[in-house]
Amino acid sequence: MFKGIAFPTVRMSMSNDPFPQQLPTPQRVIVIGAGHTGLEIAARLKCIGIPHLVVDKNARVGGSVALLTTPLKFPSTWPVYSPATQLAGWLGGYASYLELNVWTSSTITKTDCNDETETWTLEINREGKMRTLKVKHLVFATGYGGCPIMPNLPGKSDFKGKVVHSSQFTPAGKSMAVVDACNSGHYIAQGFFNHGHFLPNVVEYQRTVPFTTETTDKAIFDGLAKAGFKINLGPYGAGLTPFMYDRSEGYDVDTGTSQHNIDGDIKIQDGGSIERFTETGLKFADGSGLEVVITVFFTG
Repeated sequence: MFKGIAFPTVRMSMSNDPFPQQLPTPQRVIVIGAGHTGLEIAARLKCIGIPHLVVDKNARVGGSVALLTTPLKFPSTWPVYSPATQLAGWLGGYASYLELNVWTSSTITKTDCNDETETWTLEINREGKMRTLKVKHLVFATGYGGCPIMPNLPGKSDFKGKVVHSSQFTPAGKSMAVVDACNSGHYIAQGFFNHGHFLPNVVEYQRTVPFTTETTDKAIFDGLAKAGFKINLGPYGAGLTPFMYDRSEGYDVDTGTSQHNIDGDIKIQDGGSIERFTETGLKFADGSGLEVVITVFFTG
């Protein structure tokens, strides 16, 4: 007989009653965030018989997908760089098959810690309905990049268009400037080009191409340089790793956008740093300008 991990026989369904009424508070745990870390914590809690509830503001499990660094095994048929939707679907399946207790489209509106009883009371808005839960342990699995970085540039009030951070951006089908050309900026730029939108790709900071050498990607590097794209291989030519430890940003895993830059499909505005907003767009340090309707900052 096969002997594996013994999961509790009582199923934790995704219902309106996450904890049995007779269950004492000290045995309850709420995990905030239904990404890979939150789901792994929930799976472990279930394995050792501790009732849990995972709460996430997104409408689906894995809604905020980041690079998966834990040793989960994916099917051998998957591509090396898996699309975000594929990875999100995998996380959703993980939660479903293990029958983890998850509330999506749920936002924690208030928390209160009782120092005497050492318990937490949480108010949760679940799809417009308020719930109050009391637990012993509260686990934050919300990642380390949850606070948007928004540059404060002069002249913003003069700009007659729209200025947003990528985390609040909704496609509008208008001419758009992408500020910063790392993973998120390139991902969106390529998507918009594929759907026929005019898109100047504005580079504010240099980027690094990870795990490459000058000889391996010489043709791409030369083409990007001619297109005005500034490239470096990171501190001491070490690639991605120093950026991950130092900034957790400033790099790009190329999935095809670079060739669009080289071919001129997605324009590069290489005017140095952005000096200020104007009424109709952006002004750069070299005196050049760019007229756009929407400016989106993909700055972390």
